[in-house]
Amino acid sequence: MSTRKLTIELPEQVFTRLARLAELLSESPEAVAADSIARNLMATFEHSSQTQQTKTAQLNSLSDEALLQLATSQVSADNQERHLELLEKNQHGTIDPSEQKELAALRQAADQLMLRKALAWDTLGRRGRPLPSLQALSGE
Repeated sequence: MSTRKLTIELPEQVFTRLARLAELLSESPEAVAADSIARNLMATFEHSSQTQQTKTAQLNSLSDEALLQLATSQVSADNQERHLELLEKNQHGTIDPSEQKELAALRQAADQLMLRKALAWDTLGRRGRPLPSLQALSGE
């Protein structure tokens, strides 16, 4: 398998945990990080694939108007602001465990909304509805 190099910066506490785990496993921190990323991505894609079929079936039962409303929905301004606050705290290593959970939940909710929006646009397109350009979607 070919590999690609990725350089990332981690908060000190995350790196300390990674180094401790690597030592316990007699592995390098890079190997432990790569394995962790691979397993998390695989779990995400497997879960996404299974639930996408169910969500697609549910979306097919919605009216075009309901699909359009879903496709154009946005994360609330309050959630966007809180997400940015927590990302900044995480970047500076000042985030506490409860905030880490909140950040993960906000990220997951945003990812799920993005997936539902994409599926709604896909369903509208398959029904022959005209789809907006990427420029129109991005607000340009």
